[in-house]
Amino acid sequence: MRIYCAGPIFTYSERAWLRDLGKRLRRGGHDAFVPAEVEEDFLEASRAPKPAERRAMFKANVTKLSSAQLVVARLDGPDVDSGTAWEAGFAFARRIPVLGYRFDYRTLGREGVVNLMLEQSAASFLWVPTATPEAMRDRLAEAVEDPIFPPGGKLVRDRIPEVIAGEGREARTRRVRGPGLDALLRDKVVEEAGELVAAFDEEQVAQELADLTEAIEALAEHLGLEKRVEEERAERRARLGVFDKGVVLEGLDAREA
Repeated sequence: MRIYCAGPIFTYSERAWLRDLGKRLRRGGHDAFVPAEVEEDFLEASRAPKPAERRAMFKANVTKLSSAQLVVARLDGPDVDSGTAWEAGFAFARRIPVLGYRFDYRTLGREGVVNLMLEQSAASFLWVPTATPEAMRDRLAEAVEDPIFPPGGKLVRDRIPEVIAGEGREARTRRVRGPGLDALLRDKVVEEAGELVAAFDEEQVAQELADLTEAIEALAEHLGLEKRVEEERAERRARLGVFDKGVVLEGLDAREA
């Protein structure tokens, strides 16, 4: 599994924790990405990266985050690290499940353990304030061995439960109709678009394009817009052109007074 290990990296102990967590997950056979390892040269040398280096690090982190199948996020502190909160929000928007964890014994009182938005967007949450670092790494390594789905579950092709049953496992499913299906289909389009962005080899790209097309066509059919979509596509193509010419809009001149 491709795992993105999110967390603060401002102290040596924070960086050491994430590096050790990455090593622990890799021993379990996972592809664990730790931003602290990428930025280690700058952090340990106390040298601030140059603007071009900052842009490159941001792009590298977002690429890895986009391709992750799971984000494991450290949510310690009276207020969660802002970069980690951004990564968790990005993952939620892309329908990438988030496994949040917390050593910190502090809570927000009646408002919960962590910020409401982080709490509700996490697919799973471990709060073990008495855990040692080694025990927490073991708990996380154990947690990622079980499938973790985004909040509300994951819309799948209707024969997937048969495939799972053929593997000797039992799938817990539910059927959705009406507005609920509309929302799930829209989420599926976002999910598959994210998977396509993360695909690189030809076979994987072809598979993700097929899944994305299937999701888009299913949404159009559900809304009864199949014919309208084709008409709009033809009209917009004739009036506005196509996307494969490589034209990139980088800004607009200010309007004249």
